[in-house]
Amino acid sequence: MWSCLELKSKSMKINFIIRIIFVSVLFCISSLYSQEEISWEEKQRLINQLDSSDVGGVISSLREYNVTEAKEKIEQVFWNSNFRRSDQYGLLELLYRFGSYLTYDYALAYIDTLEVNPFGNNTFGLSVLYYQVLASEILMKLGDYSKADLVFEYLQYEYPKISQTEISILEKLLNNVPEYYELAKTELQRAILEADVNRDRYYALEVLYNHNQQEIIPLMKQIFMEDEDPTNRLWALDSLTIKYKDEEVHNFLKQRLSQDPDSYLRYKIAMKLLYSFGNLSDYKFVSDYLPGEQNIEINDGLLINISAYKPRVPDYSASNIDLLNSLTSITDTIYNYNWLGDLQFKDELQSILQSAKTNLQKGDSLACRVKVKEFQDLVGNVYKDSLNTDPRFVTVEGWKFLYWNAQYILDRLSKP
Repeated sequence: MWSCLELKSKSMKINFIIRIIFVSVLFCISSLYSQEEISWEEKQRLINQLDSSDVGGVISSLREYNVTEAKEKIEQVFWNSNFRRSDQYGLLELLYRFGSYLTYDYALAYIDTLEVNPFGNNTFGLSVLYYQVLASEILMKLGDYSKADLVFEYLQYEYPKISQTEISILEKLLNNVPEYYELAKTELQRAILEADVNRDRYYALEVLYNHNQQEIIPLMKQIFMEDEDPTNRLWALDSLTIKYKDEEVHNFLKQRLSQDPDSYLRYKIAMKLLYSFGNLSDYKFVSDYLPGEQNIEINDGLLINISAYKPRVPDYSASNIDLLNSLTSITDTIYNYNWLGDLQFKDELQSILQSAKTNLQKGDSLACRVKVKEFQDLVGNVYKDSLNTDPRFVTVEGWKFLYWNAQYILDRLSKP
């Protein structure tokens, strides 16, 4: 067992090491702040104002101009009993910015003295817990999480209110204090759905997304469908379509395209369908939606994209046989969309593709290439021959998908 003297000595050594680390951290932090330079006379005038009982205004100026020369003066006057507690916190934050080695001790003492004298020389201000939480965040930035319970106490006291300040602290706890992981995660999930400020809901979502992307998918889908702020919905949309293009998200987009009240978000949803998913059915869905879009600018923008659209290049993991089978299926779909006219014409095209497939299976890629080119030329000729009186036709939409998917196969096959 340690004796009291040994324990005290051990504690003093640990505290000494911690203080050295804190001072090093604070020095680095102080060097990061670089603001507009003012004259020495102006700096001195600001520093002298710290002798006043009302320092709210000078705190803002010292922060704005990064007057690090005020550090020693702030250390001297910090415990002036005439200061408001809110101003005292402002001074504490400046000590942290300016790299004062007293920041740690002052933050701990500030938290403790708030219990004894909550408002200093004034009778108004935010709750004691609020300033204690702010001071505890400074301690966390210095690596001390011993006051972390204050944020949960404050959240309970202010329930259901939750803001960016608390979210920032919860992020630190989520990443650094395992025993608070579940509590922090639960509060962040609540913030995503309940925070009053739109930006705070987005911030909480971003925190959880960066921490555990897979776990946040259901909440992200809920934000995309339900959040009242279009910016939040847009962020959720981008994240979902970049990382998680599953069928549920796909259906979400189709459902939301005509329902979303924000015109720009409708445009983004349509673009995601065209280019993130990019199936033939998506092109058809957006084309069918377009006449009903009431916003002229969005309508024009989508029309330009649909006109310039080119089917996506197939995944290179797909074999040439797979691509021929896919093109046969596309031909059926285009016929059903009435983008290709005459059943005999469709059968003729698919017969050519079957011959190409047979040649490829025999190992004759050159003969396969000839047949795919025959298919492509026939589609192109019928598309161009608009004056032809026979029942065969190919619309521009049908031509896009038949011509280009044939071209993607040709690009892979051996040339003569």
